[in-house]
Order: sequence, then structure tokens, then C-alpha cells
Amino acid sequence: MHQRLTAELHRLGLSTTASRVLAYALADGRDRLTARDLAEGIGSSAAAISGAVQELVRLGLLQRDREPGVRSGYYRLGRPNPLPRYLASRLVLLERLEEALEAGFRELAPGTTETDFWKHGTSCRTCAPAHPAR
Repeated sequence: MHQRLTAELHRLGLSTTASRVLAYALADGRDRLTARDLAEGIGSSAAAISGAVQELVRLGLLQRDREPGVRSGYYRLGRPNPLPRYLASRLVLLERLEEALEAGFRELAPGTTETDFWKHGTSCRTCAPAHPAR
């Protein structure tokens, strides 16, 4: 299950290491995990997962906390469950991409089909945009 979850998270756009860290954190079940816990859990070093942890924190999938007076911190899953929020953000990006592609297609030469465009590309005179570049 851990490997499959890692692969799916990677397909959703997370780096490979971030996918492994998040899959481990989800499967582990502890409320708090140190960088060492996460690194050992995926068979890596704390230094090697630093960028992945930063990526997950930036995306809100992990939260970093510290206890007063303690230099090193710990990580926990974003609250509430961070996956639905992350998946929704990916969906928004895909919708924006679809809108941009549709807008671009509307600017193609009249009579150009989507098949023509993808087959020949923008270098084809038939498929070139109807409006000259500015």
C-alpha cells in the first residue's frame, strides 16, 4: 500500500521524496514525527529529506511545530486532513489549463480542427493562429 500511495502522490505532482515522506506520515499514524523519524521511515537521511519536507509544509500537507525552548521541531499532518484540499488545488490548476487551451483553440485559423492542430502544430500554415503575433 505504501508504494502505491507514493506512486499516486507522485502522479499528482509531488516530488518523489515528498511523496515517500507523505505516504509514510499517513501510514505511520503518530501525531508527531521528527525529521529523523521521517528520514528513518523512508530509509534516508534527515538532510536528504529537507527539501521534501519544505515542499510538503509549503503545500500545507505537513505542519511544522516546535515546543518552547526546544531547538528541533516536529511535523504533523496538516489539519484538517490535507489531501482533499491539495487535490482540490490540483483540480483548479487543471481547470485553468483547460480554459487556456480552449481560449488558444478559439484563436486558430477558421476551419482548423483540434486534430489538425495537434497533428501539425503551430508551424503549419493551416493551423497557425488567425491573429498575427504582436
